Amino acid sequence: MFRYKTVKSILAILVLYLLTVLIVGCSSKPPSAVDANSVPEDGGVAIKAMVVKLTQSEYASVVKTGLENPSIDDFKTLMIGVNIVGLDPVKDKTILCPDIGEITQKLSSQIVWSANSAIMDNGAGSVVNYDNTLVLHTKDVSNDTLKLKLKGLKIAVAYMDLNGKKIEKSFDIADILQFV
Repeated sequence: MFRYKTVKSILAILVLYLLTVLIVGCSSKPPSAVDANSVPEDGGVAIKAMVVKLTQSEYASVVKTGLENPSIDDFKTLMIGVNIVGLDPVKDKTILCPDIGEITQKLSSQIVWSANSAIMDNGAGSVVNYDNTLVLHTKDVSNDTLKLKLKGLKIAVAYMDLNGKKIEKSFDIADILQFV
């Protein structure tokens, strides 16, 4: 059997741990450009399509070989993705999100400087995340030109909600693209 003091110590440690988790987990901070669209809305689905400026640390990691007098303003990050959370269980879900090859083909390899892609699906359907992040060399490319080049690339999501209703949404990336 446990001694009373041992049980009391374990309970005190547990209470301190829970308080720490609550304080850290509930801290508020303003959303950055990277996570501005990451909180799912409208039935648990968030679509992300944005262009943001590079940070100094991101720019430092960009390979600039072959460029004449490059500057941080010559580059931007394009983020395209889908985030589904809290639709457990999601049945009959279909997610169509352009991959890096499709995006590069639309923009050209002269604009797409580097790219990363990540897909996460917890298997139960309650958390699904598609993310494409591309560093773009936009020295002589306007925002309107980027939108025009991305026209026709679509993100489509179809799923059954918790009430059994079929939800289908399709977005042209050029129409929802945000410049932050």
